[in-house]
Parts: sequence; C-alpha cells; structure tokens
Amino acid sequence: MMGVRSSVLLWLPLAAWMAVILHFSSVAQVPVPAGTDISYLHVPAYFVLATLFLRLFLKEGVRRRFPLAIIASASYGMLMESVQPMFHARTFSFLDMILNLAGSCLIIAFLSKRGERALGMLTEY
Repeated sequence: MMGVRSSVLLWLPLAAWMAVILHFSSVAQVPVPAGTDISYLHVPAYFVLATLFLRLFLKEGVRRRFPLAIIASASYGMLMESVQPMFHARTFSFLDMILNLAGSCLIIAFLSKRGERALGMLTEY
C-alpha cells in the first residue's frame, strides 16, 4: 500500500497539469505571439497529460494502463472542449478534440521507441 506522501507525489503533478489545461481553456486570449496558431499546442499538452496518467497507472499497478491513459487524457480533452462555450469568447472545436486525441496517442509512439527503459523512467521520482 502506498503512503500518503507517495500518493501526493503521484497525483499532484497530474492535478496541477489538469489545472493548467483548464486555465488556458477558459481564458479569452491565450498569451502567444501574434499569428501563432494555438491549436497545435493541444498535442504536447495532451501528450504530457497522458504521460502523467500513465505514470500514475504504472505506480498503482493498473492493468491495461496504456489504453486507460489515452482514454483518460482524451476524455479530459473532450470535457474541456465541451465546456469552452460557457467561457467568454471560447467556442467548441472538433479540430481541437482531434489534436487532443493525437497528443494522447503520442504516448504509445514515444514509449514504443524506448521500451522498458522509458517505462522505468516514468515511475521514478
């Protein structure tokens, strides 16, 4: 059984990253250089989110952790896109949902190249 400190160390980065995504999903104007297409920032954001979910699932010994990490990350992306119309000057975007899913799925491509060594790095503090 994991101690409280270990659980906090697993959940805190995930919760913090989800809060960062929520923040940038709810602001009217994302601070980026003029002319930058911010849609493509969804890919790295959801790659990191899927990685944090995978890290949690690895430490907790969850079976089928890769599909669950992708599902959890992509589901959060769908939720964020679904609630964006409630925020000032934000709209639902199907393209953003596809980019969220693409970023979530990148975890498989990244880890398939690095195998067990990369999996071990995810579970280290």
